[in-house]
Amino acid sequence: MLVRCLDVAPVPLLAFSLLSQTMILWGGMGSGAIVAAAFARTDPTTLAVNTSWFMVAFNLLWLPLFWRLAERAGVSCGWRERVNEMLWLCAGLAAVIAATVALGPETAMLAAYGPLIALRYVVDERPSRRELLFAARKVAPFAALITWLLLTRLIPPLKQVLEQAGRLQPFPGAPAWSPLFHAGTWLVVAAIVTGLLRGQAYAFVQEARGAWRTGRLAVLTIIAFAMMAELLSGSGVAEGLARGMFEALGRWSVLVTPIISAVFGALANSGNAANGLFMASQLSLAAEANLNLAAVTSLQQAAALSLNIVSPVRMSVVCSLAETPGMERQAYRAMLPFATVVIIVLLASALMISGRIL
Repeated sequence: MLVRCLDVAPVPLLAFSLLSQTMILWGGMGSGAIVAAAFARTDPTTLAVNTSWFMVAFNLLWLPLFWRLAERAGVSCGWRERVNEMLWLCAGLAAVIAATVALGPETAMLAAYGPLIALRYVVDERPSRRELLFAARKVAPFAALITWLLLTRLIPPLKQVLEQAGRLQPFPGAPAWSPLFHAGTWLVVAAIVTGLLRGQAYAFVQEARGAWRTGRLAVLTIIAFAMMAELLSGSGVAEGLARGMFEALGRWSVLVTPIISAVFGALANSGNAANGLFMASQLSLAAEANLNLAAVTSLQQAAALSLNIVSPVRMSVVCSLAETPGMERQAYRAMLPFATVVIIVLLASALMISGRIL
């Protein structure tokens, strides 16, 4: 919706809308990393940090393609501005990775991007004191929320209490949910408090219905594929599949699965779906081929998320929001170079893992 304000042609508008999601490295509130880590039986922070190298490669290699797309849309800039944008991009990626190491993937993007957005506003807009105070009042609820989330991660006794209170784990191997520790709970609390203070409580019921209508499919998808992952792992199907691939292709079989996983993730519009199907077999394959387990799991996570920007579901939603129905084919053509970069990075990484360079 924000990109519609740009005075550009429909196809670049669609591409810009899809590319606006590329800085959400771990999924909303780190859900992608948390669920993938549960499937891989590893720590979410470790998995996210290991995967970050792939995400950095994607974003840096996408940048020249983005500039070219912007030029075709009539939004050109000189090399000085391009270097400036590259530095901002690198700062954003570095901040998210550092925040992930310190806080975990769930709150890392909130903690990193919030101050960075505020700094970019000050640098670009050069607001007066009055404008700065007005902006500060507007973002005060977000600043308070981010500060509280930082405290819940950085104060060990508080963190321990919130993690254990009401902790739920449907079955072993599934991600545990601690309602008082989860960032989503505090986002809801902050929204309710802000709505009450601003006299907008009348909108709560309507907003809750809208949130459930748009979010229920994602919730049910995670549950379904978490159950499927347990079945594949517990029944021995994943191990048998990995053994068969290893017998047929040797350690080079690791080349095949990331591409299949990336395509499946795009079709399902969910990295959780791809990880639910393929993470267990990737773990077994890494063990069979004696490959670097951390590298294989992080490659699988990167592959599962990488082509979501060209998901048919996402493409349809973007065309609907941009009021350009029927232009999916042109949008796919514009996004093809970005998808090609993803495939090249995945294949190159898989080759290095298979050759035991990584």
